Amino acid sequence: DIFPKNPDVLKDFDAIIINNYDTTKLDQVQKHYLEQWVSNGGALILGTGPSASKVLKGLDFDFISVTNGEIWEFTNFSEMEQMGGKRFDSTQALQGANLVIEKGVDILFSGDFPITSFVQQGEGNIVVHYFDLGINPMAQWDGNRYMLTELYMRHVPVFINMRQEQNNHYHDSSPYL
Repeated sequence: DIFPKNPDVLKDFDAIIINNYDTTKLDQVQKHYLEQWVSNGGALILGTGPSASKVLKGLDFDFISVTNGEIWEFTNFSEMEQMGGKRFDSTQALQGANLVIEKGVDILFSGDFPITSFVQQGEGNIVVHYFDLGINPMAQWDGNRYMLTELYMRHVPVFINMRQEQNNHYHDSSPYL
């Protein structure tokens, strides 16, 4: 109910995260502005997992084309651990949706299986996590924030630009002014 219906409000955001949310609750105006915002340079991040159908159902096929398969479990967290700098101390498997994303580039893997993909949409982009960002073991993992930050800063232009601006800021500042 509170998602903006005014495109000027969305201009204040660099990224929007939708996780475990029924996107069919967005009306046509809200969906239109969300799609327009992404196409104009915004970054939409989707967490899916067991809720993949709910998260993806309300998004137009022309906006992002995803085929949703069965739920599967993965236990190889080595790439996530490397990026997050923390061990994934869980014996619990992470449930993921078996997704096929048209025009998607796989950017995170569990062994040989993609678990996150990146889609260019106009000037913006969409990151689709095949898992839910808010359920365990992901939610409890100490490295989740670091892994996600590193993943986005490597692959999502909005975040890449933020990193470059931050580096330039620190590089340009001198204690001897």
